Amino acid sequence: MRYVKLAILALCVAVGVLFFMQNDAQFTAMLNIKLDLYAVKLVGAGIPLYAVVVGAFLLGVLLSLLYFVIEKINSTRQLRSCNKKMRSLEQELTSLRNLPLNDTNYSNGFGTDSLSSQPQEENN
Repeated sequence: MRYVKLAILALCVAVGVLFFMQNDAQFTAMLNIKLDLYAVKLVGAGIPLYAVVVGAFLLGVLLSLLYFVIEKINSTRQLRSCNKKMRSLEQELTSLRNLPLNDTNYSNGFGTDSLSSQPQEENN
């Protein structure tokens, strides 16, 4: 499976390089970025299109990485909490298993106690 993933990655890189090479003129074109607000007007220097594309890609990678790191931290915290609760419940179970058993007769709810008393009354 590792070789399949590596082959797919190499194919994607090759397609990306080929795409950039064939569209060299369009990607090296300069972009003039303007921000026109009512009070403020900003005009940026010419930036090549490939810098904008690569910058947007890297920003997406960084934001995705940040999201997955936060998810990993939350998952680790939740796992630690569940493990702590599990240890507590295992200790409770162990303590309940070690309790002595009481030899107490309990009624099963079918009235067997009243049946056993009837024949004694008939004998008298």
